Amino acid sequence: MAAMTRDTLGGPINVTGAMEPGFAVEALRYFSGWTDKLSGETFPEEDVFFKLVRQEPLGVVSGIIPWNAPIGSACAKAAPALSTGNCFILKLSEKTPFADLAMGSLAKAAEFPPGVLQVLSGDGSTGAIIANHMRLRKVSFTGSTATGKEIQEMAAQSDLKRVTLELGGKGPALVFGDAKIKNTVTWSLVEEKTKLVGDPDDPNSFVGPVVDESQFNRAMGFIKRGNSQGTVLVGGNRVHDKGCYVASTVFTDVAEDAEIIRQEILVQWL
Repeated sequence: MAAMTRDTLGGPINVTGAMEPGFAVEALRYFSGWTDKLSGETFPEEDVFFKLVRQEPLGVVSGIIPWNAPIGSACAKAAPALSTGNCFILKLSEKTPFADLAMGSLAKAAEFPPGVLQVLSGDGSTGAIIANHMRLRKVSFTGSTATGKEIQEMAAQSDLKRVTLELGGKGPALVFGDAKIKNTVTWSLVEEKTKLVGDPDDPNSFVGPVVDESQFNRAMGFIKRGNSQGTVLVGGNRVHDKGCYVASTVFTDVAEDAEIIRQEILVQWL
């Protein structure tokens, strides 16, 4: 599965081959431990009423995952749903489908009951069918804020199904006014820049290519527009003659409301 992710995502072998599968295994082990720990609660009788709270599965639930962490995202959504007695429909990204399609085959080989775990590939239209389906009780989505808003609306219009959204965010690094900017840049990114941006099969590579040409063009568009929103201190260019490689990039003098600060871009920059 890690090799399949590397082939479609372009993630370096030391990430897709170790970090992400490790996270996936941890999620499966943790949530499997909850299968025998879910129970109800009872309360003392008052006014001749006996009170019982019982936890029950929702039924058929779904997860829609992004392209940038297919194995980890799939297990993080599937494991809690299955361990609490639900049937789970996993909708993959059309950009990185192979690893999780293999997970469906593994579930079948492990003799999961038919229909308990279903794996679908497809683009946004498939996700829309899931979000609009009247018999699904919940949808968990990870992706862009714009798509998350659409899913929230579709869920509201289809019997108010429950929704969990993990939407595009930013990872801030706080630099205070009395900091030495050169030291900060060296610590936060220039040090990372020395790590090889290159072939994902090379164990020395720390950053691989962007997932596809569409995402590459999107990232380069952000950089181009960013030149009018700030100053490029490091990077801001394509790396290598072939492939969708983007250099580690640092912008300075950027306004708080600038696009490059507020939008999730999914390349390595600060």
